[in-house]
Amino acid sequence: MMTRHLNQFLILLISLVTLNGLFLLSAAAQTKRSSSGGPRVTKFEIREPRTHIGGALYITVGGQERKIHDEAIASWIINDGRQVIYSSTDGAGGFENKGQSLRIYHVKTRHTQKILSEYFGIWQVIDNGTLSKEEKARGLSSSTFGMRFEGDA
Repeated sequence: MMTRHLNQFLILLISLVTLNGLFLLSAAAQTKRSSSGGPRVTKFEIREPRTHIGGALYITVGGQERKIHDEAIASWIINDGRQVIYSSTDGAGGFENKGQSLRIYHVKTRHTQKILSEYFGIWQVIDNGTLSKEEKARGLSSSTFGMRFEGDA
């Protein structure tokens, strides 16, 4: 009789240890999955801005600094730090050749692409999540961000 109780106790103990191990593995996998959104930009700096042509754009990712462009005028962190948008002087021309371009830098892939070339200066980019309903109705939004140009109200 005593061995039967001992066997049941050992089976229960082994079951509890196994369940606990499975729970810990599941919790670790969920934590890793939720925190693995990839590298994120924590800050940026435009160094030695040279009047209208801008300066070198540096970003900080995981405590490491990266130079991503030589002549950035302004920069904005979007998409929770997964991307950086910055303006530069190679726009579409415009009055006194003040048109600007907009590029997006993807932190995870380290790929940059030119997404806009305009006749105007770009003075603000807003993460789409922060736009008001009125701004969205005026067409300031796209899938990720909205922007304002010189002369916008």
